[in-house]
Amino acid sequence: MVRPILAGAILFSLLGSAASLPAQARFRTVRGEVRDTADNPLDAVDIIVLSGDRAVRTGSDGRFVFDSVEFGMQRFLFRRVGYNRIESAFLINQDDEEIVVRLTPVAFTLDPIVVSARRTGLFGVVGDALYQPMAGAEVEAFGGGQTVTDSTGHFSLPKIRPGSYLLQVRKRGYYALRRSITVPRGEYQELSVLLLPIPSGLRGRRLAEANGFSPRIGWALGESAWRRVRCSGGSSVLIPREELAEAGGRGRLDLVLSRTRTAVSKGYGEFELRDYQLFLDGQNALGWPLAGIHAEDVEAVEIYKGYPNRRPPPPANRSMGGAFSPRPREIEVFRDCPKATIWVWMR
Repeated sequence: MVRPILAGAILFSLLGSAASLPAQARFRTVRGEVRDTADNPLDAVDIIVLSGDRAVRTGSDGRFVFDSVEFGMQRFLFRRVGYNRIESAFLINQDDEEIVVRLTPVAFTLDPIVVSARRTGLFGVVGDALYQPMAGAEVEAFGGGQTVTDSTGHFSLPKIRPGSYLLQVRKRGYYALRRSITVPRGEYQELSVLLLPIPSGLRGRRLAEANGFSPRIGWALGESAWRRVRCSGGSSVLIPREELAEAGGRGRLDLVLSRTRTAVSKGYGEFELRDYQLFLDGQNALGWPLAGIHAEDVEAVEIYKGYPNRRPPPPANRSMGGAFSPRPREIEVFRDCPKATIWVWMR
């Protein structure tokens, strides 16, 4: 039997017989689902048993399962970016009833009217540590476009092309988030991003590095996007962490990288990759070996093997990623398409 739980309630309890329980601890599996006010199932809802410090997340059907929950009064927290969080108490006993919780959105927007269309591109929502929507956050997929979140924390890049990208989400006062993403062909990718506040003690360069507004990081990310444009058609690729995980995901980066499906398809060999010039987060590694990096610490890898005979374009005094290069010599090095370069972005 399913018993709905209304969002406005402060305290929930599973109704049933309050039969006396044995002195020893007893357990049962707790099942349930989370829906919105339109009765649609909600995925990616975090559900935490506060007394046991355990957590699960709802699936695409909005359902969740907790194994071995102890009998007695247990407190649960339900939260999702863009919705009002609920903290509730349930009496867990031998009655095999399910929990149904409804979350109300923080802000309402009008539903778009679509005659006939197939959704593609990159979409998502940005929130803070309290799962409240964050307006005005900058979202950029380097080489694929940029935007800012609206008043409900949502963003969209519907015209981004299929492929792998390095994504940065930032807002002053919060730690910047950089991660690799893959937009499927003919489909869409949806993300839920949380930004954490920066402690008030950080100042100067450390603060700029943390919130993603450092000139060095800005130049490095802008250079990454610019290389993707001018090196298109060659053997230049971006390998996200998902591919590294598929290839083993742990151990020396030179061994894991050469086993990824992209590296194999492009013919990159283990010994060849070791001879490439190496950069870490946009800084020249100065002879640091690829074998000295742990694959589990890497967010994405860019490999550039460009056109040896292409004439370099004239120098341009341009802003890349919102900042000018802190060292003009580095611009001169990369005016042409790199011939044998690996850029590693760390987590």
